[in-house]
Amino acid sequence: MTGWQGEYKDAISKYEKSNTFAASDYDLDKKYGDIKDSEKEKDGEEKDEELEMTDEAWEVANAKKVWAKETDRASIKKMKLSCYLNMAACQIKLDDAAAALKSAGSALDIEQENVKGLFRRGQAHLRLGDLDLAQADLMQAAKLDPKNKDARQELAAVKSKRAANHKKDKAMYGGMFG
Repeated sequence: MTGWQGEYKDAISKYEKSNTFAASDYDLDKKYGDIKDSEKEKDGEEKDEELEMTDEAWEVANAKKVWAKETDRASIKKMKLSCYLNMAACQIKLDDAAAALKSAGSALDIEQENVKGLFRRGQAHLRLGDLDLAQADLMQAAKLDPKNKDARQELAAVKSKRAANHKKDKAMYGGMFG
């Protein structure tokens, strides 16, 4: 293994670790649990008038918690998406198309129409020889971002590979039916 390959493997490991330690929905629910009516007034306890909050104040506090929770959730999704896309890029550089396919798929689970995710999954399909799937992903990426030169280059590679396969098949089977 050369130095750059080791660096890509280290990067993949760090991205995996980052996604593993990112807060889950469960963690966010635990951190930002909704304020319930039972928390406003405990049964059988005397109310401390200085600490008593109006219904409106409780609603504001709850809204702030919901906003913070959704902000955290969006940040975590963005970070995970970025990690999966970077993992896929590293895995393609290491010629591990199967792993890249999985990472790109995980990115697309987070954001279905992510151009980079479609592009990376298309690259992985191309390297695995799944030309129809590669073309579908790359066409979708190009449709979402018409100026994406990389997607067009990979589509040209799909077309070239199809032509090479057709030529090979024609040479192999051409004399059988003629």
